[in-house]
Order: sequence, then structure tokens, then C-alpha cells
Amino acid sequence: MEEAKKEEEPALVLESGSYEITGPSTGEIQMDTLILKSGSGATRIWKLKSLDKKQALFEIVKFG
Repeated sequence: MEEAKKEEEPALVLESGSYEITGPSTGEIQMDTLILKSGSGATRIWKLKSLDKKQALFEIVKFG
């Protein structure tokens, strides 16, 4: 008896665009702010609160 193969549903893309990662002006390599710009013109800005090897915690600055 042949098992029915489960077809994977394509991922639902809500938005696509580009991003910028900004850091301190001291020249150090650190992430400070994540800015996402969607193809529709929306801008999302998150400030990095904490970062370790397993997770990043962001605070929403602008979502709209």
C-alpha cells in the first residue's frame, strides 16, 4: 500500500524588501538598530536590547 505524500505548502510571504543594520559611530562592530524597508514603502525599526549566541531581543521603535 502506497502512503500519500504530504505536499509542502509554500511559505506565506507577507512582506519583502531590504534591511540596514546600524551600529555605534565609534567604529566598533556592533548591532544597534535594525531597519527593514519593504517593497511597499513601509519602514520597520527595531532597537537591539540584548544579543547572545542563541537569541536577539529587539524593542520596536517604529512599525508602520
